[in-house]
Amino acid sequence: MDYSLLLTLEQNDDMDYKSCSRNIIVSRDRYMIYHVAIIDYLQNWSIAKKLEWFYKTKILMKSGKLISAVNPLAYQ
Repeated sequence: MDYSLLLTLEQNDDMDYKSCSRNIIVSRDRYMIYHVAIIDYLQNWSIAKKLEWFYKTKILMKSGKLISAVNPLAYQ
């Protein structure tokens, strides 16, 4: 899993922007709403990810719950 920055732009059509997500920025003229978030990017559970998981959990002794390479069953 990798992390990415997500930025969306939304035209404010007289909606109540205060009921939106907490990660918003409203333009000064209140015409645009900018949503900002950090998201995780799902990748295939390939041999490279399995090796990454093995290295981090067995060699570096990190918790499997705190690393980015997680098998699909654990992630769901």
